[in-house]
Amino acid sequence: LRYCDLFPEANIYSFEPFPDAVKKIKENTARYSKVMVFEKAFSNIEQESIFHINTSDATNSLLNSNKTDSWIDGATETKHSIIVQTDTIDNFCKMKNIESIDILKLDVQGAELLVLEGAAHMLENKKINMIYTEVEFIEIYKGQPLFHEITSFLSAYNYQLFGLHTAHKFDNGQLAWGDAIYLKK
Repeated sequence: LRYCDLFPEANIYSFEPFPDAVKKIKENTARYSKVMVFEKAFSNIEQESIFHINTSDATNSLLNSNKTDSWIDGATETKHSIIVQTDTIDNFCKMKNIESIDILKLDVQGAELLVLEGAAHMLENKKINMIYTEVEFIEIYKGQPLFHEITSFLSAYNYQLFGLHTAHKFDNGQLAWGDAIYLKK
């Protein structure tokens, strides 16, 4: 909804694999004709994948939760899983004739690098102007890339870190996650 208000003329593509959240997104954006909602997840491959439904829906992920010995463990505890369809950004853009992306907003609970790998063509050809992504500084999900790995990957495509925002810390003061903005050079 915030992007609808900020960019009223923009086409907004929203992706969500969790059916309950898809329903809410569709209800909340019904009055916006330029918002298109797709029930799928992005990754680095087109396939059916296991999607973990956690205690807190905001922590649902393609990746298994990792024990951190912090309060987040209660939110990321898996209740059950479902099978979802994954796609790649490159494939989706090709199928929908999308030549460029102004803002790629990622909040995919540890699967950010998988999504970016699936956008290699768009990144290589500088077809994404800005990447606004959640980044983690500790492994909340098993095998997830951390901030430095995301930064290194994007650097190889000549994207540079513009800034870090909304940093979250654990009770002991350890930096846990936040949002990062990357711009093409």
